[in-house]
Amino acid sequence: MYSGSHPIFYGPEGFKPYSHEAVVAYAAEKRLLNEKDIINLDWYLEKRNDINYREQKVIIEEAKQIITFAKEVLSKLKNAKNH
Repeated sequence: MYSGSHPIFYGPEGFKPYSHEAVVAYAAEKRLLNEKDIINLDWYLEKRNDINYREQKVIIEEAKQIITFAKEVLSKLKNAKNH
């Protein structure tokens, strides 16, 4: 999700986020996502860090939920960028 969202934030303002907090803050500030999506995005990105850096386990159902959410949010962000 995080790396997939990077090109969306390279737009005319020239942002190049280096942390998930920057992506979430930018999406919230620009109102690219609703409040529920912002909260979930932040939680899932923290979960990603836990999986990648703390070797936290994830169950299949949770992984499927995260993937579905990521696809939905990327679509919303791409649509927001094009408008």
